Amino acid sequence: MKKTFDTCLKGILFSLFISIKFLCYTNGANSVLINSQKENALSYVELCNNKSFASQVTQSNVTYIIRSDFDLNGGQIKLPKSSTFKFIGGTINNGTLIGNSSIIISDNVMIFRDVVIKGTWKVADIYDTWFFYKTSKDNPANQIIKNIISLTDDTLHNTIHFISDRVYWYEVAYKGNPVLGDIVRPMYAKLNSEEYAFLTIFELKSNTKMILNNIWKMIPTNQGAYFVFKIIHKENIEICGTGAIYGDAKAHLYSDPFVSKSTYYGEFGHIFKILSCNNVILRDITVGEAFGDGIGIGSNVVEISAGEITSSPSGGIVDKPTKNVLIDNVKVLFNRRNGISCAAHDVSIKNVYFEGNGIEEINGTAPMCGIDFESDYIKINPICRNENVSMSNCIFRNNRYDVSSTNNTQKNYGRYATVISDCNFTAPLRLNTTFWLKFINCHIPCISNVGNSINYYTESSHICYDNCRFDELNPYLTSAAAIYEHEFINCISPQDTEGMVKLFVNLNKGQVCKMSIPKGNFSQIELAAFANSGGIKQSINVTTYTLGNSATSMINDFRIGYRRDSTLTTSIYEFLPIFSNVKYNNEENSYEIFLAMGNTIVGGDLDDTWRIVIYYNLKSEYSVIKHGNVAVGSKKGSIAISGGVYPTPLEVKLSKVNFEDVEKTITFPYAEMFKVIKGTELPVLDASNAGKTFFLLDDKIPVWYDSYTKTFRMSDGYIYKKKQGTTSERPRDVEAGFQYFDTTLKQPIWSAGNNQWVDALGNNI
Repeated sequence: MKKTFDTCLKGILFSLFISIKFLCYTNGANSVLINSQKENALSYVELCNNKSFASQVTQSNVTYIIRSDFDLNGGQIKLPKSSTFKFIGGTINNGTLIGNSSIIISDNVMIFRDVVIKGTWKVADIYDTWFFYKTSKDNPANQIIKNIISLTDDTLHNTIHFISDRVYWYEVAYKGNPVLGDIVRPMYAKLNSEEYAFLTIFELKSNTKMILNNIWKMIPTNQGAYFVFKIIHKENIEICGTGAIYGDAKAHLYSDPFVSKSTYYGEFGHIFKILSCNNVILRDITVGEAFGDGIGIGSNVVEISAGEITSSPSGGIVDKPTKNVLIDNVKVLFNRRNGISCAAHDVSIKNVYFEGNGIEEINGTAPMCGIDFESDYIKINPICRNENVSMSNCIFRNNRYDVSSTNNTQKNYGRYATVISDCNFTAPLRLNTTFWLKFINCHIPCISNVGNSINYYTESSHICYDNCRFDELNPYLTSAAAIYEHEFINCISPQDTEGMVKLFVNLNKGQVCKMSIPKGNFSQIELAAFANSGGIKQSINVTTYTLGNSATSMINDFRIGYRRDSTLTTSIYEFLPIFSNVKYNNEENSYEIFLAMGNTIVGGDLDDTWRIVIYYNLKSEYSVIKHGNVAVGSKKGSIAISGGVYPTPLEVKLSKVNFEDVEKTITFPYAEMFKVIKGTELPVLDASNAGKTFFLLDDKIPVWYDSYTKTFRMSDGYIYKKKQGTTSERPRDVEAGFQYFDTTLKQPIWSAGNNQWVDALGNNI
């Protein structure tokens, strides 16, 4: 009996299940067969292909399963709240879907064709392949891209996957009057306002990650202002991938000026305009060919009042700056105004490749640079400055300028706001009135500015160059750095007024090294030569020179070293590296100094090869051969900061010649190099050696050089003569009172003048 009852109960339950699963849902007079079941307290409804989409999608909090293709016939459908649409082979076509916290579940396949997406959506992963697109310049993809972005929501972490193998052609939707400059100038910030929202092509929402692996190209326009992406007051934005977004800089239609009756065509066509945002990442993508800036990071203008907003404190109200930005491994190519413009806080720019920004081929417009550190609104709101900004390991190629900066931060900021390190610049730095910039371990071709003028640069302050290498550096900038609170730390340039170069040369017997040093204005150099032959014979010679005109070029001093147990006398001359006197080469406008081993000079028998390391140390007065040109309209009396011709005293050239071919006018020092010599070795000196002293080994007395009488004098003031000897060896023409010990007479005698001698009693002797 119980078994029969259980069997009947199972039958009843099975029948009930079948009845529930295949309900006939009545909607007015029409009946629609729908698969419906309860699972985890959610309702699942499978749409039938013989009824309209709108007639079946009416319940909130339901998951609709779409296996068929539905045509909306151009209609507009507002979806029920919190509904989910799960696509399993079906599509929706030809109409408008208005989301209502709606969800989409689908594989990476096409599910929409000719559809407009509006409303609110809760879709975590969104694929561009969901939308049909036929790549064509005549088929702008604006609506498809907007559809994809419309599926995102500020309150949800969304990931957009632009991963299809497509080229998206997009356009500036505004086709109206291009002469907008007549309306907005001089308050160009109006272009960022809601009044001109029609210039914005796309917008992103907070908490959006956009993976961009395809190519976007702009259809050329005649408009001088557009924003491909304008992102305002958003946070947690990441745009990454291997794809690229291009503007129209290479193909812009220069048919209509931005300001009527002028040749000004605008400069406000930006690809990314990021204003008053937080936590933004751009990684691995390519941004190129913007009519203005590729990437602009700054503050949103909340309110615009009368007056020039960039200079008048009453010009408007500026919102908070953008913060926490990372730009990593991005290619920034051929943007007409700037590759990147930055006025933000906590920004890291690294591994970025800048090429072709601001160049003439794309009608570059100022600042015409790879990256511009500049705040337009710092006078209105001081917080709209650069703060804690870093740029490192970036590569620059063929930009008009690589870096530009005006008003990087306030003059009294007190610390470096922007630090740039390990960058290889290939174009000038355009530094105008700017403050608190630091460059570390960078290669810098030269410094310039809007007027190519020293005046504009010196109006800046607190610019530091640490361990940087310059191709051109106006020597005035280093010599006057302290005056304008700039720093040059361990920097080098061919025009340096101070620096060191290390040189190497090998010399065999009979060979001489010729050093050619570009002529400066007035310099002091030190040449330190370390000579080594087989590791056994080692010696050093440090010779200092003054270099100027022929009258002031001379050797100042020597310091030599050989062995600790050897007295440094002329007996070691052949083991020493010897620097010559200075010759001026008029044709080359250079000084020539020769280096030879002592054995080559004296004709010794040593046949060793000497390996010589030369340290060339320079201190020079600032000098200019020819100034460069300042820009038209610069301040009267301005001097060019770059493009000049300067001495390059650190560019030393080495060559080898045979000793026998050295001009006879070239002389090498001998005894004057030593402090201990014989009386017979006293050298011929000039006025620059006044007071130079020697200790005479044979007489065992010190002597010093009297440049007035061109003689050597002893400690008693008398002109040096031999102090003792035979009667026949008595010195002649000595001063009265000079004492001489006559070894023949075995007594001291004194000079009475006129070659007369007397003994202690005054008797002639």
